[in-house]
Amino acid sequence: MVKQIRFGWLSLVLILTMVSTPWTLNAASPQKPAIVLAAFGTSTTAFDTYQHFEQQVKKRFPDHEIRWAFTSHKVRHKVAREKGKKLNDLGTTLRELKAAGYTRVAIQSLHIVPGEEWDKKIVQVSREISGLKVALGKPLLSSKKDQEAVLKVVAQTFPKDLKNTVVVLMAHGSPVPEGEKAYLAFDRLLRTHYQNVFLGTVEGKPTKEEHLAQALESF
Repeated sequence: MVKQIRFGWLSLVLILTMVSTPWTLNAASPQKPAIVLAAFGTSTTAFDTYQHFEQQVKKRFPDHEIRWAFTSHKVRHKVAREKGKKLNDLGTTLRELKAAGYTRVAIQSLHIVPGEEWDKKIVQVSREISGLKVALGKPLLSSKKDQEAVLKVVAQTFPKDLKNTVVVLMAHGSPVPEGEKAYLAFDRLLRTHYQNVFLGTVEGKPTKEEHLAQALESF
């Protein structure tokens, strides 16, 4: 008798990126470091999840200015064209903070891995604004400790019956070796703890096709 397989397609971006309306500004003192949340961005209804993330940051740092930056040019252009809302890139946000009198900024990346967006649109751009002392918070899966913490959270969404259920977590993928390395490491961590849980990417490795084939072979 053939067992029935149910494939749960979960999105890492939607699960792990729980984030406010990015154009909301606070009246915090320039004497304290401003916090910039830097995300890839989206033009879909998933954009609403940013509000929850900002609320959590405000609870943790109530006296700090919270700003947003979005690294995807396509997303910024599409949101402006379709919704009439202006989204800043990181350089624009940092220049606005400097003009407002801020001298210290903490930039927290909301990207999944340290890939191309991290290297070119956060690390490099953060060095271009003179007169600002900048601290960078790395992407979600940057270290083994981070990956283990993420797994504990994501595992709470897994179905209880993993003997007859395959779960495939989907990510965008990265063309940068460091980013791909992080995805592969997280995939190995998943496979160490869960036989039927896989990580697939739209682009690059690990591929969703490879893991789906492995999942089918296990039944």
